[in-house]
Amino acid sequence: MEVDSSALGAANTGCYNYVVTAHKPTAVTQSVVANFTGPNDINLITACCTRLEIRTLGAQGLVAVLDVPIYGNVSSLQAFRPRDLQTDLLFILTEKYKFCVLQYDSAKGQLVTRSNGDVADRTGRPTDNGQLGFVDPACRVIGLHLYDGMLKVIPMDERTGALSEAYNVRLEELCVLDMAWLAPTSKGSAAGPSGSSAAAASGRPLLCVLHQDPKGARHVKTYEAALAAKELVEGPWQQQHVDAGAGILIPVPAPLGGVVVVGENVLSYCGGPGAGPGGGAPVSAPLRQTIITAWCPVDPDGSRYLLGDRLGGLHLLVLAHDGAGRVSGLRVEPLGHTSTPSCLSYLDSGLTFVGSRSGDCQLVRISPTPVNQPAPMEEDSEAAGAAAAAAAAAAAAEPPSYVELVDSFPNLGPILDFVVMDLERQGQGQLVTCSGVDGDGSLRVIRNGIGINRQATVELAGIKGVWSLRAHYGDEHDAYLVLTFVGETRLLALNAEEELDEAEIPGFDAAAQTLWCGNTACDHLLQVTSSSVRLVDSSSLALVSEWRPPAGFSINVAAGSPTQVVVATGGGHLVYLEVQAQAGGAAVVEVANVTLDSEVACVDVSPLLLTAGPGLAPAGPTDSGSSAERSGLVAVGRWDQTLQLLAVPGLTPLSVTPLGGEVIPRSVLCVGLEGVPYCMVGLGDGALHTWRLEPATGALTDRKRVVLGTKPITLRTFRTAAAAAAAAGGDNGGARGGGGGGVSVFAASDRPTVVYSSNRKLMYSNLNENDVAHLSSFHAAAFPHSLAVASEAALTIGTADQLQKLHVRTVVLGEQPRRIAHHEAGRLLGVLTQRVDPDGEERGQLRLLDDTTFDVVASYGLAPGEMPCSLAAWPRGLPGSEGAAGGSAAGAAAAGATAAAGGSASAASAAGPATFIVGTVLLRPDEPEPSRGRILVLEYLPGGAGGAAAGGGAVRLVTEKEVKGAAYNVRPFAGDKILASVNNKVTVYRWVVREGSGGPGGCGAYELASECHHLGNVLALYLAARGGLVVVGDLMRSVSLLSYNAEQGVLEHRAADYNSGWTTAVEILDDDNYIAADNHCNLYVVRRNADSATDEERARLQVVGEFHTGTFINQMRNGSLVMRLPDSEHAGLPPPLLFAGTDGRLGVVARLPPALYEWATKLQTAMRSVVRGVGGLDHEQWRAFANDRRCGEARGFVDGDLIESLLDLPPEDVARVATVMGPEVTAEELTRRVEDLARALH
Repeated sequence: MEVDSSALGAANTGCYNYVVTAHKPTAVTQSVVANFTGPNDINLITACCTRLEIRTLGAQGLVAVLDVPIYGNVSSLQAFRPRDLQTDLLFILTEKYKFCVLQYDSAKGQLVTRSNGDVADRTGRPTDNGQLGFVDPACRVIGLHLYDGMLKVIPMDERTGALSEAYNVRLEELCVLDMAWLAPTSKGSAAGPSGSSAAAASGRPLLCVLHQDPKGARHVKTYEAALAAKELVEGPWQQQHVDAGAGILIPVPAPLGGVVVVGENVLSYCGGPGAGPGGGAPVSAPLRQTIITAWCPVDPDGSRYLLGDRLGGLHLLVLAHDGAGRVSGLRVEPLGHTSTPSCLSYLDSGLTFVGSRSGDCQLVRISPTPVNQPAPMEEDSEAAGAAAAAAAAAAAAEPPSYVELVDSFPNLGPILDFVVMDLERQGQGQLVTCSGVDGDGSLRVIRNGIGINRQATVELAGIKGVWSLRAHYGDEHDAYLVLTFVGETRLLALNAEEELDEAEIPGFDAAAQTLWCGNTACDHLLQVTSSSVRLVDSSSLALVSEWRPPAGFSINVAAGSPTQVVVATGGGHLVYLEVQAQAGGAAVVEVANVTLDSEVACVDVSPLLLTAGPGLAPAGPTDSGSSAERSGLVAVGRWDQTLQLLAVPGLTPLSVTPLGGEVIPRSVLCVGLEGVPYCMVGLGDGALHTWRLEPATGALTDRKRVVLGTKPITLRTFRTAAAAAAAAGGDNGGARGGGGGGVSVFAASDRPTVVYSSNRKLMYSNLNENDVAHLSSFHAAAFPHSLAVASEAALTIGTADQLQKLHVRTVVLGEQPRRIAHHEAGRLLGVLTQRVDPDGEERGQLRLLDDTTFDVVASYGLAPGEMPCSLAAWPRGLPGSEGAAGGSAAGAAAAGATAAAGGSASAASAAGPATFIVGTVLLRPDEPEPSRGRILVLEYLPGGAGGAAAGGGAVRLVTEKEVKGAAYNVRPFAGDKILASVNNKVTVYRWVVREGSGGPGGCGAYELASECHHLGNVLALYLAARGGLVVVGDLMRSVSLLSYNAEQGVLEHRAADYNSGWTTAVEILDDDNYIAADNHCNLYVVRRNADSATDEERARLQVVGEFHTGTFINQMRNGSLVMRLPDSEHAGLPPPLLFAGTDGRLGVVARLPPALYEWATKLQTAMRSVVRGVGGLDHEQWRAFANDRRCGEARGFVDGDLIESLLDLPPEDVARVATVMGPEVTAEELTRRVEDLARALH
């Protein structure tokens, strides 16, 4: 690729882009089972394209150990163990010809690089069938097949695993399909002199090659690797003309040895002991025609293997042998169905991991008996007999399945298309992606934030606080919900029908507003109001003790724990009370009081509930006096904008910390998250301050400030369902068992936020409920692990989503989605799908779904042999109809019919029926390039309107336009036009209304007429439009720019990037800058030289930015996953761009101001100097632009993933990065700026 010399830096071009991952890759390409983290550990190691994930199999399933980025796309992942080592090593090869050997340091919990290197050659044709990396079972050599006709050999010390210098050897076979090192046959095996044990006797590794000759026939051949002579010599056997669809070699370990050749119709075992020069007679077994995509061994002796096919079928291959090392037969048994596997890994005791690129990854258990067969019934009644007969008939209708799903790991890939919906019009979109392949196809709804799954709602207005109470301190479930209002307190309890009903506790003051309440450790209930602190017996519900402030004072602020209460009575007076057991029962006793020099704004005395973790001892009374039932300190937020910590019981001052600014603190909380103690203060302006807390001394460190909203913040702790499973407890001081695991913090404001800890780093996730003022855990028998959420008008009981940054909902389709479009006015999603029917015929469909419930409301089938290509939503009424001007008669009738039927009017727009434009292609097997297709205009008629059946919608064909090729792209354009690309032609179509009664409302029949077109592409696959500008992404000719002249009705060529490039997606950044992705996983930006002096310069699109993403990008769209606050530092950034690819990754491209880009570039350089890539892989080389013609440094882009990895570094490394940045940069300020930037973008 030629590059303009004037475009060598962002400073010269004004290209300032920030690329960051919003959702990590999820498509698993490689997996191995190894004893990696310890000699007795069973580890599952998976490669998700550019990430390495290590898990350990434990009693509770797979437990995450490490998740690290790899500076490269992993093409080969192998585990091996040299003779002198106690644990396995890991060999990784990347698509950019880098490799490394990793070992796990259990003491530090880190990966250690033992070897690395570059195996690229200056000459050679990269192999078309993918890179192959394979390790000799005896750990003598590593083989790499990277270029046609060449094998790269890396000798290895079989004892230590040390690698020697690599060298190349020639291969006669130019089309290699698979390779493997065969296991040395054991010395005791009965092999003839010409058998495969000859290689073992010679001490040479034995290489097996599956290849295809120029005539299409496939053969297996063996070579011996003469390491001393650095050459390959003829092996002991070969097998000619294996199955025509053979593509996989399964090396069989000793004592059996040999290899299984996996074809589409036949499985063959070759090269066992005694195989002669011709390979001997192979042992074969028929295979129902399919394509095997993955395999893994079950037994160490190689007698059983699991095979997975492209339709998700799981099979067991059994090698029958005589016990003396001779295989006598093969047997294949179907087990059941899973996701379509890209890799399989057998763990232990029937547990198997199914890694997939096209569906969710799964952990399944293989059962010895069918799991879909009905269990025998003991009842002998007639009804039971009929039920048993029905169940038996249903079981007989489907084959037995031995596969039981244990766990599922969501995978978004491959994402073929997506749409951004902002249903609430707040600037925060949710993505709906077309994910999966064939039967694994689904829609994935992705949003930023945590949702509440509602279970019950009670209409109550004016709630000022909510708490949950247990009937007794030791009970498992909550019994009451305490709701407080201005001037009163009300209780709700579950009745016999498990419904929330009014309740009463006589000892509570129902005529006063409650400031705090909770269970106490001495099995009493505690209520704090403005006039008193009331202790109520949990059995009799009678008042047993009461503390009142002195005359003339009232309680303004209160907080408590199971044994303590702290109240502020005005004038800076702070009183510390304890609930103490006495001879007559229990009483509230004043222990200490103090007068502060400033008024108290908020107070907290919550136990930290620290749990033991790496490097931390369990908290207890021996350190700060804290335990599960009491706190060792009191936190006070004061009106003079300071935070003060005092020790109990004497209220001895420990520390005073200025908050800065002029805003009063409104809430303070001390909490332990993942064993780390924090102190948090919420201010009246929506800002949240956090510190790490030293409980014994009250010292505060690692201060951070985050803006969560614009209104005052109130802080409360709670537990979600997942956390409650590990540590049962409430949020009102009554934690049972003393464990603090799984606690999260709810920050109520105008943007409710959940604060939680992940990998010992504070994370912030929005609550997808805008109107939330108060929240409490509510773990009742009828509502287990639930939350009580109070808004201005109602109380809702529900469960919270899992705490994570992005939340994914799956809408199963069972067929492959290809294209998606959102009709905003009609509140509909249009999805183009395709499936393969049992008769082998491919069918295309348009599915219309409600954009809120995602229920299918209507479908439209394409013609036989017609495949969907493109889809767009027509946002307005059809031209010439009343709907185009604001509401057609048909649209009004449809909306009225829907409302009359009691349905939602959201499915029909007031501007007329929802209209979609579909581009298709008619496939003919004898055509090298399609010559026929259609552009269809379809409109949705709700139930009961326009002839649609009542209760269900229908899709009506408005008009169709036959085109000479595949309609790769259709989209609304220039107000009332349609822009389409058909093969190599870009055409603008206009609407024509023919007189008559064929159209809706009697306005005539619609037709599409070509107004103008432009030729000059190989295949115009992608279109982006802005005003009258059209950017075309070509199959081979990169990007070109067209301009539509509406007055003259012409489409004119303006400029082009004359470098060759295989484009995969395009989008417009602004009028002069356009971004594109190519098939080598690169992003690049081109600029129009509209102000240049010469016609030649104006006709050239200048490349001003290049960056390697590592993701094959299928779609790019403008949109944002987060809502920016108006007063945010980054509120003025241009709207970002979202992209998605085949590996399930979602990314963000943001344009930065020059000063911020310069700072980010400087930080990127500092991070490169401090942070070493896994395996010693170089970050700069990884992000460098590379295609078939050239390589070049990344420019115009900065890597947000590297920059935001600063937040995961230990404090000493952050300090080193700050030092490299300059003497004026502090670690605290650096962390704050990176956190703010991350929160603003994703």
